[in-house]
Amino acid sequence: MNNSIKAVGLIIFGALIGSVVTYVGYSPSDHSPTQEVADQKEEKKPLYWVAPMDPNYQRDKPGKSPMGMDLIPVFKDDSGGKDEGPGAIRISPSVINNLGVRTAIAQLKPLSSSIQTVGYIKYDEDKLVHVHPRVEGW
Repeated sequence: MNNSIKAVGLIIFGALIGSVVTYVGYSPSDHSPTQEVADQKEEKKPLYWVAPMDPNYQRDKPGKSPMGMDLIPVFKDDSGGKDEGPGAIRISPSVINNLGVRTAIAQLKPLSSSIQTVGYIKYDEDKLVHVHPRVEGW
């Protein structure tokens, strides 16, 4: 029962993230959404540069982070779009790329509730008691 609840929760979470990413990344124009994002970034100047693993590390110009990674530009975010209302979530393209998120058109398919996994049975080591007598014998 507990595994099925976790599985359903993961499916719902994945569907939510997928729908948000699909909605944000969908562009009805002839060129791809990534090309459109790249075109927009060419027109804008970055506000500052941050380390990919530590957003608190900010610099005014490009360079390397303390970990040796290239800094990522941060652009002015115009979050006042007409499609965004209260509670809207915006995920940066670099995070989407790092997570390996893929989008697809939603389809109605049967959902299998069978989960097969490997399990091991062993003693609860917290409940084991060891007695060490100070004399030899049984």
